[in-house]
Amino acid sequence: MAFAKLTAMTAGAAAGVMLATTAVWADDVARAQSLVESFYTSLIDEKYEAAIDMFQPNANATSVYNFGKAYPEETITYSPKDLKQYIEAEIPEEYQQYFEGYKETAQSFEVLGAQRAGENVTVTGRLTTDYEMSGYKGKIFQNDTFTVTFPSEGNPAFSRYHGVTTYK
Repeated sequence: MAFAKLTAMTAGAAAGVMLATTAVWADDVARAQSLVESFYTSLIDEKYEAAIDMFQPNANATSVYNFGKAYPEETITYSPKDLKQYIEAEIPEEYQQYFEGYKETAQSFEVLGAQRAGENVTVTGRLTTDYEMSGYKGKIFQNDTFTVTFPSEGNPAFSRYHGVTTYK
């Protein structure tokens, strides 16, 4: 009888730990999704520094740009520190002609999925931008994958980012 009680107590404790762990993991997934939503909202609101601050200082980021048939694909790898240098930069005068008549008319985002990957959560999302330029109306699709980490102290943050931006 004592063995049966001990076995039942052990199984009950294990089940409790398992449920608690599952709840923490589910909470991490929800927190990761919320971080990605905040990131996209910051981009849309042009609060770039706030978006950059969501990355760990040593985060790895890669962006791939597909401009269409006339231009080759371009890949850029950078750090949050690199980005902070560019948010205040102005477009050089010799390049301003390429942006004449460019106007973004609408932006929206969606979180496409999130799943736990070890101690991290991987979140995928898409930012869609409608634009006009010289009478042409097009769309920009930015498909992103974020790796969200949960430091023992502080808020969750992006440790890795990979985005593919396609202009249509």
